[in-house]
Amino acid sequence: MMMSLGQFVFSLPTIAYQQFQRQTEWKHPSTSRVGERDAYQYTGKGEDLITLSGWFAPSLSGKPASIDDLHAMADRGESYVLVEGTGKIYGQYAITNIDDSRSMFFQDGLARKIDFTIKLKQIKKEEGMVHNNKIASRLLLYYEAIPFSMEYAKEGPLSINLSHVRLEKSLRAVINELIESNVYNELTIANCGFG
Repeated sequence: MMMSLGQFVFSLPTIAYQQFQRQTEWKHPSTSRVGERDAYQYTGKGEDLITLSGWFAPSLSGKPASIDDLHAMADRGESYVLVEGTGKIYGQYAITNIDDSRSMFFQDGLARKIDFTIKLKQIKKEEGMVHNNKIASRLLLYYEAIPFSMEYAKEGPLSINLSHVRLEKSLRAVINELIESNVYNELTIANCGFG
């Protein structure tokens, strides 16, 4: 897994980006002064934009349906947790733009090469997610290809929703390890497919 946006996982079986670009803004508005240089005042952090771009060949790796999945996520108008495969949590991002260009077609119209650019904008700050960073990172590293969602909060139990049933024994082992090591002592597990 390279990165996950909500339950969508960027990887070779789906789509793998070749370029990651992040643009962060800090606001320093100016005020004009007579006979002096403009005065500047720092008013806080501005927009945080991430662009993922690359290409894939469906006959070798990647699925055209993955682009459709991202379109469906963007249509919902929601923000999603963006997490790197290393466990780094960037925050809540919304999909603002998707460009895809298809070329070198088969006889049935399937493209042999698909170029894509996905633009994301941070909607919520990441402060509320730092509290659960360790456990989120561990779960991602153990279950990189399994879709799941988490509800992040500064305090209280971490709610994790899994949508795969073959994780029963290994998932319990990881959870017990995390609890015993005092990484997080309150866990709420839902929709795991086992009691």
